[in-house]
Amino acid sequence: MNDSRSRILAHIRSGLQVNQPMLQAQADEYPAPHPHGPFVATDLDVLDQFQAELTALHGHVYVCDGPGDALEQLGSLLESIGARQVLAWNLEDLPIPGVDALLDGLGIARVAPQVLGDDDRESRLGGLETIPIGITGADAAIAESGSLLLLSDDGRGRLASLLPPMHIALLPAERIMRTLPDAFALLREQLGDGMFRNRSNLAIISGPSRTADIELSLTLGVHGPKEVHVIVIR
Repeated sequence: MNDSRSRILAHIRSGLQVNQPMLQAQADEYPAPHPHGPFVATDLDVLDQFQAELTALHGHVYVCDGPGDALEQLGSLLESIGARQVLAWNLEDLPIPGVDALLDGLGIARVAPQVLGDDDRESRLGGLETIPIGITGADAAIAESGSLLLLSDDGRGRLASLLPPMHIALLPAERIMRTLPDAFALLREQLGDGMFRNRSNLAIISGPSRTADIELSLTLGVHGPKEVHVIVIR
């Protein structure tokens, strides 16, 4: 571990120790069980609410009837920008079969979104920056906020949802939950209480990257994908 990283981690540990009594006191004032919601009143079902919320955040949602319809929509998006390479999760971690055949048919190469180790990491990252599209699955989604939940793991590198300007997520409709606690309950049901033990990261993605730091003018795509497309398979 280099000196800079050691110093940063030491400062974090020190800060956590200083704040631990205050944080524990606040937790004690609000003991479990906590309400699961729904926290936003709506007459919409979870799919319609997810679509409405993500669209309001400048995301795009396509509701497809089965894997064939979903592959057709995916192919249309890939062709729309003339992609020749994509960053994508391992095929077995995508929720529908046939993505490999689709990419082969379109002459598109799939690149693994993994840059592990210190050797030539910077140059390898530079080589990935020109890839225009990232393709991932989604472990769960939240209707109330139009959010996706993505767990990183071997073959599920987080670069696929962070680096390219366009992120396409393949989402089975049954993984859309009403609230954040419902989504975590789904993950716990699928993966057990140790769901974070062997995973480096959980990303909660609510639409494209955005910032309004400069004169409160909303700008998309500064710190991550400018476009987020979700293909829902029902």
